[in-house]
Amino acid sequence: MRRCYPTGLRLINFFFTAAWWTSTVIGAIVLNLFAAYAKDILDRALRAMSRKWATRSRRSREEFQRTVRELAASSAKRERFHREERRWRSNAIFYLLLTVALAALLVLGIELDLQQILEPSSFSASLAPHMFGKRGVGNVGVWFLGLGIMMAFGSFAQANAINDKLAASDRLREEGGTC
Repeated sequence: MRRCYPTGLRLINFFFTAAWWTSTVIGAIVLNLFAAYAKDILDRALRAMSRKWATRSRRSREEFQRTVRELAASSAKRERFHREERRWRSNAIFYLLLTVALAALLVLGIELDLQQILEPSSFSASLAPHMFGKRGVGNVGVWFLGLGIMMAFGSFAQANAINDKLAASDRLREEGGTC
């Protein structure tokens, strides 16, 4: 006759069986062997990745310093960078406004009933529910909403990177030294 133990007692009893101890020991040995072989591979891969990261960081730092020196020396280049910064900031504002407008469309649930817009007297079948979902712009709108947010933040990041170069060149001009 089988005894009915509560779940916790069955689990505790399982920990005292030979099957659990055997599988645990075998599993630990297999895991140890795998880790011994994988350690060298992981070490080499992480070392190579770290070396590439350091090289890229050094190149980026050198490029930044070279650009700052050029900006400090050339007023024409500074003006071009100021125009580029304004362009990136205006792009970011445009993308944010577009994203807000699209979010308003999503919230209001405006349906794009293309058939009724083009031919009001035609049948009431609409392309919009098939293209965009039953309410508003649906999944496509959410996708464009995310895309707009990413474009806005990317434009702001680019404008801030240009602004950092301009600010560093201003400091360099004030000090009259090197960066």
